[in-house]
Amino acid sequence: WSRSGSTSANVRINTADKFSGKNSISITSATGDATWQALYQDWKQWKPNTSYTMTFNVKTVGVAGARVFMHNTTAGTVIGTTHDYDSAAWSTQSFTFTTPAAGPSLRIYLENHDISTAGTAYFDNVVIRETADAW
Repeated sequence: WSRSGSTSANVRINTADKFSGKNSISITSATGDATWQALYQDWKQWKPNTSYTMTFNVKTVGVAGARVFMHNTTAGTVIGTTHDYDSAAWSTQSFTFTTPAAGPSLRIYLENHDISTAGTAYFDNVVIRETADAW
């Protein structure tokens, strides 16, 4: 995972507030931030024209909320839609998307969904699997 436009003060491993295990990720924005606070990971293991399901745990504090999406970095487009969450309690969320034809670079983004307000998004247990696969 890599930070995008963020520092360790904004995007960091969090040991105090997690859904399970040792850590979660916290992404914090402040009122008036000029840069998206985000974490991303390039995804290399995908198959073309395949349905995938992303499952994760998420929680938010403040009004900045949380956002998750899959990005086609080659075309500069979001695959499917962005998914916004606002919940003070941990919840398990998932969404399904279909990958494009072979060739583009794909990147997973976790971030706040409002650049100009204060709050923290927590993410834990981010998993992507082929939709047809059994858990």
